[in-house]
Amino acid sequence: MSPMTAPTQLVSLRLSEDDIARLEQRVGLDGTRSRSDVIRLAIKSLLDDEPLKPGMGRVTIDLGQDVMPHIEAVHALTGMDAKMLTRQGLDLAIRDQLTVRSDIDALIEARAEKAQARQKFSSEDHQ
Repeated sequence: MSPMTAPTQLVSLRLSEDDIARLEQRVGLDGTRSRSDVIRLAIKSLLDDEPLKPGMGRVTIDLGQDVMPHIEAVHALTGMDAKMLTRQGLDLAIRDQLTVRSDIDALIEARAEKAQARQKFSSEDHQ
């Protein structure tokens, strides 16, 4: 074991032949060199997707190769990594959608008030 490697523990599990075949198909993808690597990566992914605290959520986003150079450029300029950029983008999108929703609600409310005013004016004319 190299000095940079954290100590590990051996864990055994039983898998069906189908699951083993599916594991074998993943060897060589995402930098994996063995079934153990595939299993470790799958467990890490599962654990990383769990919320840190109850009531929180996590989202995993696959970033395409076309986006990575832009993220790297922004990182070089600002120090912001993909996670930080994603969070900032999500905050901006939510703020934008809430603003749009607020504008729509204001329009609906204004139209409802105009309709009520017309109805009141119309009913006063008929009295």
